[in-house]
Amino acid sequence: MKNKKLFFGLGMVILIGVAVYALFFLSGDLQTLSGPEHGRLAYLQEGNLWVKELPDGKAKQLVGGEEIYNPRWSPSGKWLLFQKDNQIWLSSFNGSTSRLIASKVMRFGWSPVQDKFVYSTLDNKLFLAAPDTKDARLLPGFAPDVHLGRLVWSGDGRYVVFERFKYKNKPPLAYPEFSGIWKVDIASGKLKSVYESPDPVKLWPRLAGWSASGQENQIFFWLGPFAVSIEADGLPLYTINEEGGEAVRWADCLVSENGLVSFGEVILLHPNSFIVNPSSDHHGQIALIVGSGRETWKNKQLALLHVQTNKLILFSKKDQAVSAVSFSPDGESLVYSASPEPEKEIMDEEGVRRALHKRRLWLVRLDDRLPRPLTNDDNYCDEYPLWSADGNKILFARLDNENKASLWLMQTDGSNSRQVVAELSPDHRGWFGYYGYIDWPQLFDYWGGPLKNNKLTLAPEERKRVESIPYRYESSFPDRKRGQRVYCG
Repeated sequence: MKNKKLFFGLGMVILIGVAVYALFFLSGDLQTLSGPEHGRLAYLQEGNLWVKELPDGKAKQLVGGEEIYNPRWSPSGKWLLFQKDNQIWLSSFNGSTSRLIASKVMRFGWSPVQDKFVYSTLDNKLFLAAPDTKDARLLPGFAPDVHLGRLVWSGDGRYVVFERFKYKNKPPLAYPEFSGIWKVDIASGKLKSVYESPDPVKLWPRLAGWSASGQENQIFFWLGPFAVSIEADGLPLYTINEEGGEAVRWADCLVSENGLVSFGEVILLHPNSFIVNPSSDHHGQIALIVGSGRETWKNKQLALLHVQTNKLILFSKKDQAVSAVSFSPDGESLVYSASPEPEKEIMDEEGVRRALHKRRLWLVRLDDRLPRPLTNDDNYCDEYPLWSADGNKILFARLDNENKASLWLMQTDGSNSRQVVAELSPDHRGWFGYYGYIDWPQLFDYWGGPLKNNKLTLAPEERKRVESIPYRYESSFPDRKRGQRVYCG
């Protein structure tokens, strides 16, 4: 009898030990799987940062103060990075942990597969950091006059690619001496040049992103003159193998009803213009918003680029001007925001406002290419749709007739639409934004659920290698010198 009690007691100890181990050491995966039903929101309201679990969680003010913008969820949904003035801060979802990461920050971005992030500073250093360590690991460092630009993670979290350039003279007489795109291995810190411009004044590269195509990874970038006014109207997109080689212009041919036709359109340098299919079953597909001109209310079509063939297929209706697009998690559908193409040139502010206010959400499947309307309320302009991770909900932003911004959640067929955030702090440029483009990611971020696809694409041995990357190399020290606002990633 005593032996039975002893074995029973030992068994209970083992069970409790396993439970404790799972809770504290495997919490990254377990907590993600037991998260909110339809994800989490982080948003700005009257200058304060709020968080909320969807659909019915209670809103909680996380941080108060001015100059807060650009909130970004970690892949697990447990951590949040945000910018405050020229600094980046880290906070846990429940607000129990909040700390300054660094000042003099230019850009930052989370790894797509785990809770680690990189950031660049005004003194042209690139750091790797994580929520569970106070010190950041220094990646490549360059001379003070060699600048770092946009940065983007690879889909497997192994590399970060970034712009690197140097000016001659000082503003306003500055012009580029050299400009290129480089790649760094996160584990080893090894640097590799991917593209160097032969003439940076005429061919200045601007990084767009990555796309997997079979066994190869392709890096995409805009290429055009070193001129802000020309850049604002869109530039051609180029692709190059991640190991380097020759840069090739995208979509040399358009697949149309009449067969293959030549295609020479450009795309705007907006994050919404370049969206990679997230599904591993659809590698090498990119949704693009094509069409020249900075005015987003005209000449903007939704297209799908097949990287392996470099061919383009149009998906939106001919009489639509598309402003934003998002892939479903399974990669089978696209939801996009579009307004009717104006019948004639708009010459006044009120005419532009009316045109933009007609934006509605549409759904199109890749297999039938038949756009279907999802929203049709004349009281609202519908923008920036995002999918939940389970593919059952769509979150989107709205502007009402008084230009008040709010967030809504609905079924993927457009039914059961409901308001989940009553008010967002407006973009400082209001309804017009930049020629109709509103930078919504500066105001909110949506974590739609666990990124199952990204986790599954890593083999066990590769996952172990990535998770073992060290951090404690060099501390980053806060500074009060102001940086500039940028897009995350």
